[in-house]
Amino acid sequence: MREIMTAKIYPSFWTDSKVENLTPNEKLALLWLLTNETMTCIGTCPVSMRRFRSDTGLVNDDFESMVGHMGNAIIMSNGVVWVRNYIAHQFGPNLERNSILGAMRNTVKNLKDRLLEEDILKEYPVLRDPTRSEEHTSELQSRFGISYAVFCLK
Repeated sequence: MREIMTAKIYPSFWTDSKVENLTPNEKLALLWLLTNETMTCIGTCPVSMRRFRSDTGLVNDDFESMVGHMGNAIIMSNGVVWVRNYIAHQFGPNLERNSILGAMRNTVKNLKDRLLEEDILKEYPVLRDPTRSEEHTSELQSRFGISYAVFCLK
């Protein structure tokens, strides 16, 4: 059984400059994303546009517009959205002392999108699995780089 992640939305959410500049529909789209039952502890969420439309009564363009207006605060990759500052807002700056750290590392390790995984690990290096050696990581990056180059050439 999957554990449900409960997001904390603080009053300061409404005074964030990016949120203030969103339309009402875009604000609802953002709230839907942040409170979505598929949101993980690292702020990733597979997005079903059908579910979005059903839950909110909005259209796909509202979601896409919100993502665009949020700039680099929200990263979309292969149908998965990552809310870049979700971890910081939900768990604070001292992740090393947080009891959820192990679950966060497992969630990162289980991501299917390696580019998204690397983005998350650059932002939050403490989430890197301590059992993975640097040599193993370099080997994976090298293999991925080669396959990515071949993909681009085809």
